[in-house]
Amino acid sequence: MFIERLSEPARRLVRQLIIPNARESQTSDAAPREFRRYLSDRPQAAGEYLQAAEDYVGNLSRQGTDYLYFKPYDNRPGNETFFGEFYQVLNILRAMDLPGGARVLEVGCGPGWVTEILALMGFQVDALDPSQSMIEIARERLEACRMHHRLNGELPVQFHCCALEECELPDDAFDGVLFHESLHHVVDERDGLRQVFRMLRPGGIMGVSGESLWEPGNRVLERSLEVEMEQYGTLENPFTCEYLDRLLRECGFDKVTRYEGVNGLFPVAERDRPLREVAMFPSTSLHNLTACKPDRMAVPTTLNDNVKARGEITVLNSEYDPIRRALAVRVELYNNGDSAWRYSDRSGRGFVTLALRQGPLKAEKYREAPPRARLRQNVMPGERITNDPRMAIPDAPNRRAYRLDGV
Repeated sequence: MFIERLSEPARRLVRQLIIPNARESQTSDAAPREFRRYLSDRPQAAGEYLQAAEDYVGNLSRQGTDYLYFKPYDNRPGNETFFGEFYQVLNILRAMDLPGGARVLEVGCGPGWVTEILALMGFQVDALDPSQSMIEIARERLEACRMHHRLNGELPVQFHCCALEECELPDDAFDGVLFHESLHHVVDERDGLRQVFRMLRPGGIMGVSGESLWEPGNRVLERSLEVEMEQYGTLENPFTCEYLDRLLRECGFDKVTRYEGVNGLFPVAERDRPLREVAMFPSTSLHNLTACKPDRMAVPTTLNDNVKARGEITVLNSEYDPIRRALAVRVELYNNGDSAWRYSDRSGRGFVTLALRQGPLKAEKYREAPPRARLRQNVMPGERITNDPRMAIPDAPNRRAYRLDGV
C-alpha cells in the first residue's frame, strides 16, 4: 500500500478509516458495482508515471529516505506497520507454498526488504522495479544483509530496472510471481498480468498481498490516493474486487483464491468468533489472493496408476554440517519412465519429492531424514534436471547407509 509514503496526519486517517472499516467509510449508496479501477476514466501517459517513480526517492525528506533503509520496522508505540507488513508478506508466501530453491519474480521490489526475505529463504529472486534509485537502495540493503549474516558469495538476486509491461524475461521461467503493495502501480493492468502469465511456468502461482481494494464512491480512500498523487505524481490506482477477478480469468489464470488475513493469539473464550470479525486484513478492504497458471500436462502424471513412473538419481556432491546435523546434496534426476513428475499440486496429491531414508518404507527400522525435498520444476519423460535438497539428519545417527529416493 501507499500508506508509509504519506504524511503522519494522512497515515492516521488511512489507518483509522480505510483499512479496518472499508465498507463503513463514506461510500455513496448510488455508486454502481463497477468492473474497473479507480482512474480508468482518467488516462495519463505511462512515461509520466514511470518518471515520477524514478523521481520519488529524490523528492522524499531525509526522514523519508532513511525509512526506506529501515522498512518495515516501526518503533512507534504499537509497532503497527511492522506487524502489518510482516504478517502480510509471510502469509502470502505460506499460501503460495513454493518449493525450496524456487525461482521467484518480485514485481515492485522497492527498497528490497521483501527481496531480502525471499533470498534468505533460499529462493532464486529476480527483483523488478522501474526506479533505479530504489534498486540502488535495495542493492545496498542486500549487501549489508550478506555481510551481517556472514554469507559467502552473492545472494541469489538479479535486479531489473524496467516496468512490468516492458519486461523481457523469458517465458515459463518462474515458479512464483509476487506483488506486495505494488499491483496498483502497474499502468497497463491487462498487459502487466499477461506478462505475468507468460513468465510463469505451467502450474506456477502468483501472489498478491497488501493491495487496497477500491469500491466506487469510497471518498476516504480516494482522497488519500489523490493526496499521494498530488505530492509525488506516482500512480495510485487500486482495483475493484470484481474487476481484478475478471481480469485474472481473462488473462488465463485459474484457482483464484482470496484470503481473510487473520493473525494473532485469541483468548479461548473467543474461539467461535467468525473469521470476518477477527480478520486483521479483511477481504472487504484488501486484495490478498493467489492465482495459478494452469498446468496442462501433455502426458500422464504420477497420479495415473496405469502408467509406469521410473527414474534415476545421481549424487553429484554432498556436504555434511556436523554442528547443525544437516546434509546438503546436489543431485541429477533423470525421468526415464512414462509419466511426468509434478513439482507441486495445489490439491496436495500427485507431486514427487526426494526422501533420504534408511531401510524399506514401513519397515520396523525405517528412518527418514526430514524434510522431504520438493522438486524445482516439473520433470517430463526423458528430461534431466539438477536439484539441491537439504535434509536434517536425525539426532542419533547410526552407521547404516542412507539412500535417496523419489517419493
